[in-house]
Amino acid sequence: MAAAALVPELGQPQSSSDVLPAVLQANLGHDRINPATTRLLGKFGQLSYFVATDEKGRLCLFPVGSQGILTGPVCIDVTSFAVKGLQLTTADPIQSVWLVPPASSLPDPTWTVISGNLYRQSAR
Repeated sequence: MAAAALVPELGQPQSSSDVLPAVLQANLGHDRINPATTRLLGKFGQLSYFVATDEKGRLCLFPVGSQGILTGPVCIDVTSFAVKGLQLTTADPIQSVWLVPPASSLPDPTWTVISGNLYRQSAR
């Protein structure tokens, strides 16, 4: 299964808002992320959340703040993503986000949409 079938943004052309600054692209190279595949999924608070694929074809999710990449990337193979999605939690600020596969339902109402298939966990 292709990553673009699970995350529609990956099937769209990369726009200027999807392109990371050169210094961040260099950092992603260490994680084997393909910078041509970065797509901005949404923003919440001070963080922008991006998805991309790595050299193995896995889906990767990572937040970017004013100081650069804060956490991750967290990557998962597309077969596993299709079943359970991809979650990550940042430390400062503490935020949990979940990129869910298409047509998935969230298990509880503490998750609210940021945009598309990207959700954040509401404060309890």
